[in-house]
Amino acid sequence: MTVRSSRGRTAAAVALVAIAACGTATAASAAPQPDPVRLVVTLHGSVPTRAQLQATVRSIEVDSVEALGHGLAAVTVSTRDPGAAASALEASRLVDDASHDRRFTASGTAAPQITRDTYFPQQWDLWDAASTKRAGGFGVDAPRAWRTTTGSAGVVVAVLDTGITPHPDLAGASIAAGYDFVSDDDGVETGDGGGWDPDPTDEGDACLADGESASWHGTFVTGEIAAQDNRYGVTGQARGVTIEPVRVLGACGGSESDTIAAIEWASGGTVDGVPANANPAKVISMSLGSAGGACSDALQTAVADATSRGSVVIVAAGNDGDPMADTSPANCSGVVSVAASTRTGALAGYSNYGTVAASPTIAAPGGSADDPIVGDTWTSTTTFSASRNRPAIGTSEGTSMAAPRVAAAVALLLSVRPGLSPADVAARLVGTATPFPARSGCSAVRCGAGIVNAGDLLGGSRLFVQAARTTVSGTPVVGKRLTAHAGTWRATPQRVTYQWLRDGKAIAGAAARTYMVTAKDTGHRVGVQVQVLRSDTAPASARSTARRVAG
Repeated sequence: MTVRSSRGRTAAAVALVAIAACGTATAASAAPQPDPVRLVVTLHGSVPTRAQLQATVRSIEVDSVEALGHGLAAVTVSTRDPGAAASALEASRLVDDASHDRRFTASGTAAPQITRDTYFPQQWDLWDAASTKRAGGFGVDAPRAWRTTTGSAGVVVAVLDTGITPHPDLAGASIAAGYDFVSDDDGVETGDGGGWDPDPTDEGDACLADGESASWHGTFVTGEIAAQDNRYGVTGQARGVTIEPVRVLGACGGSESDTIAAIEWASGGTVDGVPANANPAKVISMSLGSAGGACSDALQTAVADATSRGSVVIVAAGNDGDPMADTSPANCSGVVSVAASTRTGALAGYSNYGTVAASPTIAAPGGSADDPIVGDTWTSTTTFSASRNRPAIGTSEGTSMAAPRVAAAVALLLSVRPGLSPADVAARLVGTATPFPARSGCSAVRCGAGIVNAGDLLGGSRLFVQAARTTVSGTPVVGKRLTAHAGTWRATPQRVTYQWLRDGKAIAGAAARTYMVTAKDTGHRVGVQVQVLRSDTAPASARSTARRVAG
């Protein structure tokens, strides 16, 4: 049978070329007019009218006063100096406090470790800093795993795909020799003028018969695992491991027989006519498959041989939106089969799914049209040697993108626990997976055990995410009691501690949830800092807005 990559959607490539900003010079003009500035104001009493407030403020022009609640207002003034406007308002006998009206966005959790790569902030599949559902969103929590390791060069990951290219994002990565197992038969074109050979270079897999452009699929999935932290492009999830490129897909796909030989060779088995593999892989990643049949005896034997040698075989579930039971090698016994999830933690619409006959082991981010996966590619749509072919960053979606996320997580685990068997690894993947969110429509049968979680897989500390900010209620007047509200956190804290602050410094003995304002606070700003604690989660803290105590 013909085997094809599980690439799903064609990537849109963006060349890594710096573009200068364009602008138009203008002639000198008259001094700028005062701009309207909006400030949020706390008041000593009820909200005044614009005229009432203007009567107490002579140095600025009050444009409008909008009531936000009792003793709270938004005041718009015309000024060239917002800081001076706030001070002028605070000088009014009607005003307690004034500050610039800031723009709020949904809260998120910064990655515990970041990289210098240009596109890392867009790699939600590694860590979604914008999520308020859980720390890291429904990515793979890679930065938590990086606190332990970014991968050992002693762990070899064989990537059975279209081969590899000299993409600059892979410069400095540990790359083993690899091999090319693409035969020029059954409608498959090698693209390099011959059959099996020691050169796994991807010459381009454009298929004229099917109208498909070159995908640079092998480079994309390899970059997901091993792209370097080099201020360029994307970040690989396990950038310290060794990649063994094994070419099994050429133009118009590849054959099952070639893939079987590649599995045997990559795992350290003997293949007639091919030199022994000096670097047998502990992890085999296959973002490929063929729909329409059960796992053949020969393919099942190759998988069983590989796992018996200690290789973890990871396979994409396929992109037909059909039962995975009809897609090989995802339906072979003993593989870790990977469905694709979206940024919201749901099963991707294109992803094959599980039934009683065969179910994915686990899911991983595969992207969607709205939130695709970012990765390494090239600009040529034909061959690598095409004129003007340049390295690029592109986007794609598919179970092809999901499988390397699991392969990289396993490689990180084996970097610190090299003695684990494939069965041990599979059990740990299942046991540490992030649960699918409520109303995702997923079950263990349909989508797998959950979304792969590299942080939990390696035992990294979980993180809190604050969904609603810390606040203080009560009137900041001497003799009045203020009450702290910790806000909403995910996960739910088991314990919360409080420390009241005066002008940002701790107030001795003020460590309860409530605080009685004293004469010492007069003219100063009082707020609270909370710390949330949970046995399985790293501590987190947040501060309320400080409020000035009236004199």
